[in-house]
Amino acid sequence: MKFGRILVPLIFKDEDKEITVKTIPQLKEVFKAKFYFQLVEYLHNRRLEKLFFALGMDDIKEKIEKLKEEKKEDIVILNEIAKILGFEPLPENLSNSVKFAEKPNLLEEISNQDQSITLSLNKHFLKSKEIELKGSKIFKGRNIENTELEIEADVIKGKESLVFKNLTLIINKEIIFEGFREVEFRNVKINSKKPIKFINTTLRIIDSDIVVDLYIEKSNLDAINTLFHDSKEHGIFCLESSLSLKDCKVFGNGNKEGIYPQMWIKNSIAKIENTEEYESV
Repeated sequence: MKFGRILVPLIFKDEDKEITVKTIPQLKEVFKAKFYFQLVEYLHNRRLEKLFFALGMDDIKEKIEKLKEEKKEDIVILNEIAKILGFEPLPENLSNSVKFAEKPNLLEEISNQDQSITLSLNKHFLKSKEIELKGSKIFKGRNIENTELEIEADVIKGKESLVFKNLTLIINKEIIFEGFREVEFRNVKINSKKPIKFINTTLRIIDSDIVVDLYIEKSNLDAINTLFHDSKEHGIFCLESSLSLKDCKVFGNGNKEGIYPQMWIKNSIAKIENTEEYESV
């Protein structure tokens, strides 16, 4: 049986916009530093090679395979493609910013530099009594259903940004995030049996599913299109902070004794827009 050259487009995300790539001119438009992370992903999962194969450009496909066998760095392979196609080369220092984690323990993968780390396995973990992160960090899963990150620490400290994307966070003990310029959860499910506390931190939660007692102290919480539900205490506890909820739902939190309301906002500023609060336990 012979198989034809089936073209499966590459999809690149530019903020809220999707860019479809089926042709070389379209590929040229995304062969830029801002899309480096996505280019590397397509290089690793062989989608880039398959695109060239579908377009009948076997020489480039074979060149990629040869460079991979020689264990060339991602930036070297991409710039070799750029050279063949007449594209502008990508800056070589980009290679320090993207990493694919292949060890379960992410502490073995983290450096003191800014990093974007794609979680390659189904389950990874961060375990230590105290974790201090240097530089900005992005932990990105393949998708929310198939990538789990288990965190077990008393406190995670940092001064820059910390971002979690497209994964499920499992947290089995109380934890404090402290001092970050920004912590962001984007398309994340958090399942925790114990409270998560944010102190002196700006917290952004977007398109996520939060099952946890969330405590915000001397911080800012900005949540969009997110569910806060089924926690045993407060869905959201806000102390000396600012709170913004837009297009969210808060439900099923609290306990039968009524000690914990769904939201407790004290000495804080709150802006709540198009958000539903119902079914308090």
